[in-house]
Amino acid sequence: MVERIHAMALAQGATCEGKPGLRPHYHADYYGAYFRDPDGNKLCIVCHDPQGGIDA
Repeated sequence: MVERIHAMALAQGATCEGKPGLRPHYHADYYGAYFRDPDGNKLCIVCHDPQGGIDA
């Protein structure tokens, strides 16, 4: 889900501020991505599920 939302945002004109991936420095199951919307707001999509937000 994190990857799909990040890709959808980029397709709509957002810019990548951090590719989808684990961020273990936050906690072991933090899987997130960052983007900046066309107005300049930095947004984060995150999943705390042990599967990392990846569809099984």
